[in-house]
Amino acid sequence: MKIRHTAALYMLVLGGLFIAAAFVASYFYRTKSLADAHLHSEELAREIASHIDSHLEERAYIAVTLASSPLFRQALIESNKTFAALPDAERTRHISALSRQWKNTPDA
Repeated sequence: MKIRHTAALYMLVLGGLFIAAAFVASYFYRTKSLADAHLHSEELAREIASHIDSHLEERAYIAVTLASSPLFRQALIESNKTFAALPDAERTRHISALSRQWKNTPDA
């Protein structure tokens, strides 16, 4: 074989090996990157879930504290007596009006 053909064959084989090595390295790099991204996503999800959990526990504690307040209980008893004294149609209209007023109140 002539030296030009031998050199061309070596370049072809070495080029193919280089491309194959680059492909394998790229594959492993992408696989590792995806695994790292997945772990980061799981950590972020756990952190957000923990924050939401503590926020809900705090809100539940506040609701229980307010519900056990004697002042709140007395106001609720008086409100129930007032609404019990109303006829059904008037009670429904009054509750609907209060509901509309509450829904139309802008958020602070």
